[in-house]
Amino acid sequence: MKTTFLGILAIITFCFLPYVFSQHSTGQHFLFGHTYWVRSVAFSPDGKTIASGGWDTMIWVWDLVAGTQPRKFIGHTDRVYSVVFSPDGKTIASGSGDNTVRLWDAATSEPLKIFKGHTARVWQIAFSPDGKTIASGSWDTTIRLWNATTGAHLRTLTGHKYDIRAIAFSPDGQTLASGGKDSQIRLWNITTGRHLKTLTGHKSSVTCIAFSPNGKTIASGSWDRSIRLWDAANGTHLKTLRGHTDDVLSIAFRSDGKMIASAGGKTDKTIRLWDAIKGTLLKTRVGHTSLVECVVFSPDGLTLASAGGDSTVGLWALVPPKQTLVSISPNLFQPTKIGEQLTFRLNVSGERRAIAYQASVEFDATTLRYISSTVGNLPDETVFVTPAVSENRVKLAAYTRSRDPIANCKLATVTFEVIAVKPIVVKLSNVLLTDSHGRSFHPRIEEDR
Repeated sequence: MKTTFLGILAIITFCFLPYVFSQHSTGQHFLFGHTYWVRSVAFSPDGKTIASGGWDTMIWVWDLVAGTQPRKFIGHTDRVYSVVFSPDGKTIASGSGDNTVRLWDAATSEPLKIFKGHTARVWQIAFSPDGKTIASGSWDTTIRLWNATTGAHLRTLTGHKYDIRAIAFSPDGQTLASGGKDSQIRLWNITTGRHLKTLTGHKSSVTCIAFSPNGKTIASGSWDRSIRLWDAANGTHLKTLRGHTDDVLSIAFRSDGKMIASAGGKTDKTIRLWDAIKGTLLKTRVGHTSLVECVVFSPDGLTLASAGGDSTVGLWALVPPKQTLVSISPNLFQPTKIGEQLTFRLNVSGERRAIAYQASVEFDATTLRYISSTVGNLPDETVFVTPAVSENRVKLAAYTRSRDPIANCKLATVTFEVIAVKPIVVKLSNVLLTDSHGRSFHPRIEEDR
């Protein structure tokens, strides 16, 4: 399949606008807008948007690509304790101290539904992986399941003695885990509402729960300052992670399941990153001036968002990106005869974000004549744009519809015919890569002889 060069330029540069945040040398930035504690933060499924909810009763939605003024969702009459995007990104659900769960249109900020039934504050909410069910945990000691489309109440799960502080669906959507002020973790069958098992070991309130992406491990955090890892199948305690000096208030797995992030309370104020397999501390991030209420990974795992008692939303670059190099090889060529065909390869290395590229190959028109170019070893569903050829330059572009990154691979092969025997130099210029969020950047061009 082919398209025009101008068409791909529109695709590649459609979001080349100022961002809400910039990658500082420290790898962190803070978003300001809330006027009181920020209790919850969530990434949209495409990673382009963040929603945050706080004690100011507001939900703020931040566009990380366009960098426009954040939108406010107004309707709750008490503190917002939990916000989450639906799996398709079209709606946002929120839980509040006004005892309600509310559903919003993520694009327009319009309220869609109000779920009523809880008799105390709604502390935590979650969408099922298929987006059909919303679970809400409340200080009334119950968990309620709702039809996300109709708003109908499906069932109530009871068994905790005190406040519900945490809930999470398993990746297959069959199990719900809940944690409460009674220091227990309970597992529930979503289809039947049956209580499956209780995990005990924490010495104080269970404040946060997360399933690993493969569903095999449950992580929990507590006021006892510890993180515990459990076997999701049989409830066996696997490891205890210690390091926080105050309550552990939030926990999250990275999408590859290899890293855990945790958030610390008032006197701790830190975000800690852990090796999820070994249980060892990898790094401690400091920046919030009060407790860290919530942490969540971006879908691509490269950014962490946090909600703070200092009224800010934090954004943290987790892994300094490797320097991206794009090269052409061979750069210098000594032809032996007129009519000889020469092949030059465009390569990229150190890149794990780009899904599209454009580049110009410059050549001496008195020594070479352009013949053809072909796509390199790019991901499946890659569209190689019809090259734009001028007297001494050929413009190449391609993008992958699969959204798999163009990483450490051959971008293209360009073939020329020799029309004069003398040293030949072929150069690269105007190289632009674009990531899955629509952000464009210029990599370093390296001469590869």
